[in-house]
Amino acid sequence: MNFYHEIVQPETVPIEGPEILGYKAARLAGPTIIQEYHVLIQEDLEYPYLTTGLGIMLLRVPND
Repeated sequence: MNFYHEIVQPETVPIEGPEILGYKAARLAGPTIIQEYHVLIQEDLEYPYLTTGLGIMLLRVPND
């Protein structure tokens, strides 16, 4: 997955149908993941996580 091309600068933006829901969800989740990685590095954490209520996303950046 190329995060920048698929989330930040997609080639096309859907305007209707079920595709717009996926697009909007990705536009909300993308910045959240970026912010969590920022905090992870800033606070020197190794195992943060995100939860949506439906699922848990485990993140990791090794300390070495």
